[in-house]
Amino acid sequence: MVMLPNFHVETVVGSHLQAAVTMKATNGAYFYKCDAFSSLINWKPGSLSFTVVNATEKIPFFDNLETSQRHTSVHGPLCSWTSLYASGPDRTMLHATLSKEPQQFYHSFHGPIVLKASLRIAAYPSYCATGR
Repeated sequence: MVMLPNFHVETVVGSHLQAAVTMKATNGAYFYKCDAFSSLINWKPGSLSFTVVNATEKIPFFDNLETSQRHTSVHGPLCSWTSLYASGPDRTMLHATLSKEPQQFYHSFHGPIVLKASLRIAAYPSYCATGR
């Protein structure tokens, strides 16, 4: 699982950041369709200054993307996405984790399947220019 680099990683306090992940095989190939995993991905910012306000639900930002961009890009299709609210200035890591217990018929797996991706994000205060 990898974070898509299509989105801003810094924002002004009081605004939102968007992030998305895709699935990539060990041979470098992207999964053709992976949005079925979206509800299994847990988004967690490493700081209380960022709050997940929407995970994998309809986000107006994604409606503005062309359909082809929304479903696939040079970096693979969107599998899961989130919107974060920045309540204070801070720098931290955003973590996306997919954790799944294998079903009984998967005898080759011993223990849970865990995929992780991380991204450094930041929020900074807005400074108004006074013209002095």
